[in-house]
Amino acid sequence: MRKTELLAPAGSMESLKAAVNAGADAVYIGGTRFGARAYANNLTEEDMKWAIDYAHLHGVSLYMTINTLLKERELEEDLYNYVKPYYEQGLDAVIVQDFGVLKALSEWFPDLPLHVSTQMTVTGSEGFEFLKDFPNVTRIVTSRELSLEELAHIRNTTDFEIESFIHGALCYCYSGQCLFSSVIGGRSGNRGRCAQPCRLPYEVLEHGKRISSDQEKYILSPKDMNTLEILPQLLDLGIDSLKIEGRMKRPEYTAGVVSIYRKYIDKYMESGGKDRKILKQDIQALEELFRKRGYSQGFYVQHNGRNMMALSAPSNEKEETERSAYMDALYEKYVENGKQEKIKGILEISTENPMKLLLQWNQLEVEVFGQTASQPKNRPMTAEDFEKQLRKTGNTPFEFEKLKILMDGDVFVPNGAINELRRNGLEALEKAAISKYRRTALPKPEKEVNFIKGTLEEQKHWQPAFHVSVETKEQLKTVMDSDLPENIYVDSSCMSMTELADYCKKPEFSHILEKQGLFYILPPVFRMETAARYAEEYKRLKEIPWTGFVVKNLESYQWLLKMKNKLPVIIDANLYTFNSRAAAFWKSQPNVLYETLPVELNAKELKMRGCKDAELIVYGHLPMMTSAGCVYKSLKHCRKSDKRTFGPEDFYRIKDRKNMKFAVKPVCQECYNIIYNSQPLSFLNLRDQVAALAPGSLRLSFTMENEVQTKDVLNRFEKNYIQKSRVEEFADFTRGHFKRGVE
Repeated sequence: MRKTELLAPAGSMESLKAAVNAGADAVYIGGTRFGARAYANNLTEEDMKWAIDYAHLHGVSLYMTINTLLKERELEEDLYNYVKPYYEQGLDAVIVQDFGVLKALSEWFPDLPLHVSTQMTVTGSEGFEFLKDFPNVTRIVTSRELSLEELAHIRNTTDFEIESFIHGALCYCYSGQCLFSSVIGGRSGNRGRCAQPCRLPYEVLEHGKRISSDQEKYILSPKDMNTLEILPQLLDLGIDSLKIEGRMKRPEYTAGVVSIYRKYIDKYMESGGKDRKILKQDIQALEELFRKRGYSQGFYVQHNGRNMMALSAPSNEKEETERSAYMDALYEKYVENGKQEKIKGILEISTENPMKLLLQWNQLEVEVFGQTASQPKNRPMTAEDFEKQLRKTGNTPFEFEKLKILMDGDVFVPNGAINELRRNGLEALEKAAISKYRRTALPKPEKEVNFIKGTLEEQKHWQPAFHVSVETKEQLKTVMDSDLPENIYVDSSCMSMTELADYCKKPEFSHILEKQGLFYILPPVFRMETAARYAEEYKRLKEIPWTGFVVKNLESYQWLLKMKNKLPVIIDANLYTFNSRAAAFWKSQPNVLYETLPVELNAKELKMRGCKDAELIVYGHLPMMTSAGCVYKSLKHCRKSDKRTFGPEDFYRIKDRKNMKFAVKPVCQECYNIIYNSQPLSFLNLRDQVAALAPGSLRLSFTMENEVQTKDVLNRFEKNYIQKSRVEEFADFTRGHFKRGVE
């Protein structure tokens, strides 16, 4: 039976002790930088080094989070020196989101295991297959939206270690696919500074009329996940690591949750999977630990639904509750009273030779020597006298399980000398235990020349090339009639490959494909059922002069490779090439034509990263969330059952406290929602600033625009960027992060 690791969070030193003492096999923790919980009580360098040793002394692995996107300067100037002391101390693994970080750490620390974060949104076996060429990647943390069936499929198709969440808070959005906090507040969730806008109240509007009640304000706030009752089913799958969320929670929570899951994992393993009974009192204990708005079993047994949401109040709301006796007991047992390892000792005392203390633990043995005993002037010392002093191990990591005292005749040794011998012995044993984890880092190599930065001459003579993406048939027709775009991207939500193939066969459009490239945008999430359906769709490609694809995730890119696709591929902004290493990685992949610049970098950061041969989005309502949750289903009913096409006029709007309205697009075939920013991004009248970056192309992204609005946008950008004429700004727009950037 495959051994299953219980992985616990630690947002503080106390939580670390609680996790280790309560039975965690491994702990994940953040340092002072680059973690997805920037506001946790993260550890300093000295604390982190102590934590690594503390974990190792108790047979526990320690993983450090670097699960955020790094800007160019951070990656090239800071990351190596940040990781080096922890690597040399014996850090067991680093949890990573950014492909640039993945490549850099693999180069700098070639024997350091890397775990792919859930922030990378790996949703299927294709994502696992794509990552197999990274020698350092030993484990992948699955997306929290996956079902038991999907996890089983992944387990049966990969040799990677699989890590999946079993308890704690859920994001409303697919991890790594959320820009909500970034767009509205400048605090990026991808940078560990999420302001949690999903926990705020919203009104839901349909055709301008409110349809949500006062008891349905928190339409984006999921209940916490609790999988204790389905834990045997998860263990049946052979998941390598079961992960508890909660680096922002207190140590009593960590201790309680870890101890309960530890109990049932052990029962399952000891019984060979036969003991599957979950006691009601343990379910109640978990509820007491975090008494919020109830729990759900996450997405493991259902895709979405009203019962998964904390509609009447935010799931993270602080409750004024008295501290219970249960909490006090957890703190005393797992935090105040540290864990001590059982050791064996043999003490030899004589008046002929110095005292010798032999200590044994696991496969380790150490010997230390002390003072030579003298003849007693009064009462000789007994074995009990020596044992009493030696057993005073106090707050050390050890306590004696067995202790043998060998005395040669009558002897006397001062208590101080015995205490010193004990201290020296325990220190020697501790040093021997942790020394095997120590490593020496290689010097940081010189970075290769950044080839993605254009020359000054190229920037001086830059000319814009426009590409346009569309999400409705009306937009497609309008764009096809325009001479501005060189390439047209058709979103999968607009029409299927089959529909698009039939559409392009119409006589009035046949000539269009001769002058404009046609790319198909694959879905932002590409799960098991999606891959199966598109395998049939792919056959229609041969019927039209197709140009290529736009991909938003690892799964769809790898799926195209499996389909032996030879057409060009454009990497969309969802794959976050935040730094030049990430950009260079994608440029080196088969069939990749170019990548799309991330929307969270400002102009200065984009210039430092380099924009040559990359695409810059200069207009569009940015998708702020891609969610497996569904506002429609949580509030009324599943729209898929309506069996009709919904246009932008049918979209719900969620209205925040500032009266900003965000469109919610249901993509029913794939069963996800997209929430768009209320204001369109616009770089109108910024031609000179954009020219200074010299991107390879510019994208106009149409989402909810009608024919008139689409034509207007095309005309304004043509006048401004092609004819170099200043034009009137839109009535309502945002510059996004182009000037302000993100934290």
